[in-house]
Amino acid sequence: MKLLRLAAAAICIVISFSGWLQAATKPVPQKDSLIEAIKQNQQEKINHHLTNGTNVNERDKDRNTPLMWAAESGRLETLQQLLNRGAYISAQNIEGKTALMWAAESNQLATLKALIDAGAGPDAKNNSDETALMMASHKGHITAVHALIEAKSDVNAYDKLGWTPLIWATSNGNLTVIKALVDAGADVNMKVHYSGNTPLIESLHKGYIEVAHFLITKSADVNATTTAGWTPLKIATFENNIDMVRALVAGGANVNGKDKQGRIPLMWASIKGFPDIARVLIQAGADVSAKDNFGFTAWQFAMEGKQMGILQILREAGVKDYKNIVIARGTRKNSSPGSSWGWSGFTSVR
Repeated sequence: MKLLRLAAAAICIVISFSGWLQAATKPVPQKDSLIEAIKQNQQEKINHHLTNGTNVNERDKDRNTPLMWAAESGRLETLQQLLNRGAYISAQNIEGKTALMWAAESNQLATLKALIDAGAGPDAKNNSDETALMMASHKGHITAVHALIEAKSDVNAYDKLGWTPLIWATSNGNLTVIKALVDAGADVNMKVHYSGNTPLIESLHKGYIEVAHFLITKSADVNATTTAGWTPLKIATFENNIDMVRALVAGGANVNGKDKQGRIPLMWASIKGFPDIARVLIQAGADVSAKDNFGFTAWQFAMEGKQMGILQILREAGVKDYKNIVIARGTRKNSSPGSSWGWSGFTSVR
């Protein structure tokens, strides 16, 4: 009998809790809600809601809470009122974002610090495994970045695609944020899962040369390779950026490193018609007789493209058998950078 009474009591508790939870999480109408009052900065209405027992954990249609809206809008007094009345600090909306993430993404330093002081987890992740530090880094919010670093947020956390705070900052070229993350211990050589991009490679892809120079000084791997076979030196060669080519060579880049087609950067300089870069690569030790996976050399690529300046540089570098070189005349299978070439027919060139 006693067991039956205990079981009945337990059922009642579960039912009561379920009802409370449903009430707490069920979206409320926007008009005249606490959330709407916060969004409209109507302090009198906010106070009315709070003194009359409005649920501080109500949700809108996207499962945002009053605390999230207060954090995003920088309303510190309201945020503290909500926390004092039991607002759930770790609540997540439909995207998995917390109030701390809202504050970080909006660069609201006061509410960000208040949430941290109240115990908000700096390394909580949303549905894409992004953290508040990633969001602040992506937006370039240096004050939020500093606050999160001080709160011991993981500077090497990564999201579902393998993006770290440093990769996010690099994607926008924000050198100030990049320096703060590196100083805090961010790994300059962590790779994005699907592409294999490192921060250095990402900066070169986006054309952020100052960022690339900085990363090289911080021991970024100048010979890192993407899943598609691109190296920093190949990217710099493609972009005809001779200063970056020199910097990479000075930093130890392998001038004879081959991509998936078996081509070294000198071959790509020959294909693209960049004689100044070809000269720098040769002076750095590029193998003028190297062959790609199809057996073709830098000379043959220069001949095919009628790159007379490069041909002269190659002659000066010691290519002697240029009178009877047999080359292939062909067309590209596709026009994307780094694509394979298709070859048809052979012609003797004198």
